[in-house]
Amino acid sequence: WETALDRILLGAALAEEEQRYVGSALPLDDVDSTDVDLAGRLAELLDRLTTVLGDLSGTHPAAHWFDTLDRALDLLGDVAPADAWQAVQARSVLDEARRSAQEHAAVALGLGDVRALLARRLQGRPTRTGFRTGALTVCSMEPMRAVPHRVVCLLGLDDGAFPRGAGADGDDVLLRDPLVGERDRRAEDRQLFLDAVTAAGEHLVVLYAGADERTGAARAPAVPVGELLDALDLAAAAPDGRRVRDHVVVRHPLQTVDERNFAAGALGAPGPFSFDALTHAAALTARAGDPPPRPFLPAPLPPADDGAPVDLEELVRTLEHPVRAFVRRRLGVTLPGEVEEVEDRVPLELDGLERWQIGDRLLSAALDGVELRRALQAEARRGAAPPHWLGGAVLTEVAGQVEPIVEAASTHLNAPARTIDLTVALADGRELTGTVTGVRGDVLVRTVFSRLAAKHRLRAWVQLLALAAARPGTTWTAVTTGRGPGSSARAAVSVLTA
Repeated sequence: WETALDRILLGAALAEEEQRYVGSALPLDDVDSTDVDLAGRLAELLDRLTTVLGDLSGTHPAAHWFDTLDRALDLLGDVAPADAWQAVQARSVLDEARRSAQEHAAVALGLGDVRALLARRLQGRPTRTGFRTGALTVCSMEPMRAVPHRVVCLLGLDDGAFPRGAGADGDDVLLRDPLVGERDRRAEDRQLFLDAVTAAGEHLVVLYAGADERTGAARAPAVPVGELLDALDLAAAAPDGRRVRDHVVVRHPLQTVDERNFAAGALGAPGPFSFDALTHAAALTARAGDPPPRPFLPAPLPPADDGAPVDLEELVRTLEHPVRAFVRRRLGVTLPGEVEEVEDRVPLELDGLERWQIGDRLLSAALDGVELRRALQAEARRGAAPPHWLGGAVLTEVAGQVEPIVEAASTHLNAPARTIDLTVALADGRELTGTVTGVRGDVLVRTVFSRLAAKHRLRAWVQLLALAAARPGTTWTAVTTGRGPGSSARAAVSVLTA
């Protein structure tokens, strides 16, 4: 967070040009005014957190700790006017603890001691439960043996989650020699379950996950639920000879489009269990089976507008990715781009795309005249590479791939680069218009970090033909430089002449 914040604040004052950095921070480009205000608020929050965490370290007398907690409430606590009582209550708890610690004011306390001192005062207090109001009451499992209810619903009685585990605490000396009468959480939960069963007057509903949500494998209920089902089988007999549990246990399907959700009586209800029209339509479609295959295009497409001028860049993109161009231009279909999730973990390794992005930035910096060592220092501060030695190894490897490309392209970078706007009349009466960049003298130079492929040669070929048609008196050459095939560190050069 601090590194990202430093980049934002520095980006408000400096542009990300010429691989400039200050200390360990690299300016973040394109920081808007609204982002500056948000970054300032975040910077203030981090500063307050740093101050509070610094005050909460070490051992100090009790008075220091209570003054620190008071200051933490001022720096980090803010409530709406309607909730102002919370701040008053918090300070009341601190004042009460301060008075109780006056007799031991000289004793040095650590943060753990203060936490233990305030634990009892800050623990949750049970409130008055609104039973017998005639409305729905949602609560945790509590002793209810004397409180009858018409309907009792128990949720989440899964094996492993209920009863609560009785894991041994290494600091609990009572567990070394347990005695009769000491608290047992599992036994208490079983008693609460029994109270809930006996409190149900008309209906008892017990819910548990009976199948794995991914594989559909059967899961057993909690042990008390299994014992209840065993007791029902022993206590009664069904007229059809089946076990009682087969009549009272309803296994719901995992998918909302399952047919049983819409069949009357299939899930224990007199009518259908679900009334969702959309999922019902999906269930009917699934029952009908897969529809017969249809042609991708039911009819020929209308002819394209032959009179429109041809854009050079669109022509190049069509040759590079013909299917994508057909879907976008002729069918008018554009898929939404994937929204990249903000990664909250430190990167330890990079995939191919992330390595290519680093290499492309290093190559662009080197072609702009920036020393490769300085570009590596700036890239290490960007936060895209793994930290410390892991990132150093990755950046060194990528830089080793950039150097031969720069060396191979340097022989064609002597002349200044210029941009040529061109218009070419085509044989069918249309015009080809566009702009060709990277022209140095009579050589079209393009340098990429990617492995040299057919699409790079196609781009150079189309642009070279456009230059030759627009400026027929010059012998044009197109030089494309990229990485060699495979894992080779050598550069590959493609030369075309018109």
